[in-house]
Amino acid sequence: MNEFKSTVSVVIPAYNAFKTLPETIASALNQTFAPIEIVVVDDASTDATATLDILKHPLVKYVRCETNGGGSAARNLGVLNARGDWIAFLDADDRWATTKLEKQMKLLGDDANADSVCVTNYQIIGTLDRGRRTNRRPMEEGETVTHYLFGSEGNRLQCSSFVVPRRACVAHPFRQETAPHDDWDFLINLQRSGYRIHYLHEILVDYLDHSLFARVSKQKKTEASLAWISELTPTLSAAERAGIFVNTLYSRKYYRIRPFLMLGKLMLARRYGVITTKRLLTNSIRIILGDRNVERLQQLLTSADG
Repeated sequence: MNEFKSTVSVVIPAYNAFKTLPETIASALNQTFAPIEIVVVDDASTDATATLDILKHPLVKYVRCETNGGGSAARNLGVLNARGDWIAFLDADDRWATTKLEKQMKLLGDDANADSVCVTNYQIIGTLDRGRRTNRRPMEEGETVTHYLFGSEGNRLQCSSFVVPRRACVAHPFRQETAPHDDWDFLINLQRSGYRIHYLHEILVDYLDHSLFARVSKQKKTEASLAWISELTPTLSAAERAGIFVNTLYSRKYYRIRPFLMLGKLMLARRYGVITTKRLLTNSIRIILGDRNVERLQQLLTSADG
């Protein structure tokens, strides 16, 4: 039984999540701080998501969209259908540690009117990155989200860790046009609107990163990323401007298209201390030589060592 009077609703946007959604919902049901409901917004799935037995659980509220609107639209609809004081977001292919909500609510306190948000560290679960700690350091109290994400290397904030006052979600909804960075955009806007961001460095979220599942965040949308960067850049510090490009858009596809621009951005990021010399050299070599030549060079070096 929860010791707080404040209540939490879990909001899960789901699209073609038949394989992953049962474990995701189970992780929310198994919380030591029990949510009052789990709102699942089916974003017009074309698989058998709607037939899952777990959607019949008494704590699950199932909402079906007739057309696919994207993750942000689904989250916003989930918020409008939720009745909790706080919203805990959870993607349909992620999972929570059993104590996640309890630890976050203890940090936030029992004040539903508080202008506070809580986020946590997470780990990637997948074929290549199983158990890798994502964030290299904690987010300092009072540090801006933009500095944490772009002013230093190796830090990420993931939507499945967010616990936010419902009224804040209504006043400052997710913006679908900023996808695939809509979760960062959401958090930046909340902080700039006066909400304090509290960070727990403990890993309390498992983020599924597997080739079998097409996450929105894994779909490269270069044009959308460039538009979001362009909108945000005038509000950033020099170091953040240097880091936002390489920490947001560094992709093999883009450095093939604009190699000299990417080299310049990498050198600027190193100048401001956003990335390490090792990363500058490693990425520069890959850009100059190309992926295939780098792989061949690695094979030659391995053969020589043998």
